[in-house]
Amino acid sequence: MASFKHSPKHSTPGWPHLVVSSSEVTLRECPRCHSHWPADWDYCNDCATWLHGCEHNERICRVVPAEGEPEDVQEAIGAAIIAVELRSGSKTASVTAHARNSFKEILARFAAFGGIVRIIRRRGAIACWTDAGGGPEQAARAALAIRKLGLLGTALDKSSALNTALGVVLSAESNSTAQAFRLASLAQPGRVFFGQSAYLRIVDQFDFNGLNLNLSRMEGGFTVFELLGRKDERSGTAHVGLDRTPMVGRDEVAEQLDVALRLAANTAVVCRLIGEAGQGKSRLIREWLGGGDRSGVLDGWTRLGCSGVPYGDYAGRSWLRLIEPLGSGALDGGSSMPSVTEILDRLRKLGGQTLMVIDDVHWIDWQSRSRMSEMIGSLDRSLTILSYRPSFVQAEEMNSSMVEFRFRLTPLSNNEIKQLVEASPSYTGLNFPAGALREIVSRANGNPLYVSEAVEYLAAASAAARPLPRTLIELLILRADWIGDKVLSGLERDRASRLYSGATRENLLTEIAQIEERVSGWLDRFDVIEAASTVTVSVFLDRMRRIDGRLAILNILLGHQRAHRGRLSQGISRVERFTKYASGQT
Repeated sequence: MASFKHSPKHSTPGWPHLVVSSSEVTLRECPRCHSHWPADWDYCNDCATWLHGCEHNERICRVVPAEGEPEDVQEAIGAAIIAVELRSGSKTASVTAHARNSFKEILARFAAFGGIVRIIRRRGAIACWTDAGGGPEQAARAALAIRKLGLLGTALDKSSALNTALGVVLSAESNSTAQAFRLASLAQPGRVFFGQSAYLRIVDQFDFNGLNLNLSRMEGGFTVFELLGRKDERSGTAHVGLDRTPMVGRDEVAEQLDVALRLAANTAVVCRLIGEAGQGKSRLIREWLGGGDRSGVLDGWTRLGCSGVPYGDYAGRSWLRLIEPLGSGALDGGSSMPSVTEILDRLRKLGGQTLMVIDDVHWIDWQSRSRMSEMIGSLDRSLTILSYRPSFVQAEEMNSSMVEFRFRLTPLSNNEIKQLVEASPSYTGLNFPAGALREIVSRANGNPLYVSEAVEYLAAASAAARPLPRTLIELLILRADWIGDKVLSGLERDRASRLYSGATRENLLTEIAQIEERVSGWLDRFDVIEAASTVTVSVFLDRMRRIDGRLAILNILLGHQRAHRGRLSQGISRVERFTKYASGQT
């Protein structure tokens, strides 16, 4: 194969002359949900129904470039393929014109994300990246931007639709051009498929479905994954919705934040919230922001905010999240990362005051932290709130301003712990085991997070509850045992013993999803895991694997496909990688 070279010819291709060819293909129609899939698919991707015996023929028109480069070229690091089909349509000038406009939009998106584009005659278009680390990520971001524009599936009229599909591979794959076009063909209508090597590069940043496709040995038997979207970034301490327990013992700090806000109307102010894991830094910020919204004192402020995410260290991720409200477009519209100067210019044009909240600074990637430090030192009429652990000395190096507040969140007193327990919704009105309050107070050591988890465990287990352990991670192990022994066992019995309707199935799936979210949230508590012994972490991960396996089986039995390496599975693998790194293993 000839090697691919970056040249003006490749980076600025001419728009191709498109032709339309007609052919007959075999499709499979799901007997349950009536979705249509290529004949290579063994199962319906929507409801996991077996598709064999459900084949029918359908005539399609494929829109392809009449001229272009030969296919026998070696791709760069990441490659994304465009294939365009017209289902139930005909050879018309309007179809070709529509396809030509779609090509222009798609190729422009690839170029915006750093892709080097060229045309392959009689096949389609291919975009390549030369960045070994970022090529697959840029291909995925470009694909999501194309989907957001509605270019992956476009209705022309009541009887026909133009569908663009994408296949993404790495040059490490054999016959990568042919494989990418094969993936694009399988991905009809309007989906994005990744080969295994490309998938492995970005699975921590994007959600996928693993697919069961009947690929022949002649095609290498490669594994295929469908791109679903960008993975939700959860910090473990930041969430949406009501908190399960009230805030206790932090009123004085909240009042001082009010003072800082008033000062920030005329100057630049920085507030530092410093405390160990579970002391309520993020909770205090949420409560204070909620009170400001309810009272209207934050009306007119430009609000920027982000939270550090455990396990992740992708360059610039927190910076992009921080500036997203300014409409930077960097997340979906292009590969560039806006500079501090550009963001400051946008803030000055908006006028008024700026409120910037950077939570869990100790988890933020250093590229983002560097930009944030520069911006903090350049803001005026602003309030910046930073929260981090006491051991994170790098946060002290972030630029300050003329006015600075420092708050150290210390453990709650025994009286405050009692107040927190008695005010918890899970505690109120329930018959707790004798001495439960004294047990929580003696074990919590002033940590409100321990209190929250202990109260929920005792409320669920009631008289069957075992004595509380002395550490938070051991308490989470206890809660995991309860979920496995009681909650999951109950769901498994329900699934096995009942003929359920569609509504019952959806209720069971909702319960399963809620369990996975709750247990996965424990894995997000990276500080808790980090502080535990290797043996304790090993026991904790064993409980998580058992729950994950049972959830996976329940999903399969209910005909539901979780995203490949779902939230819980991926959290487990991230913790495992960290523990190996911390112990000096490769």
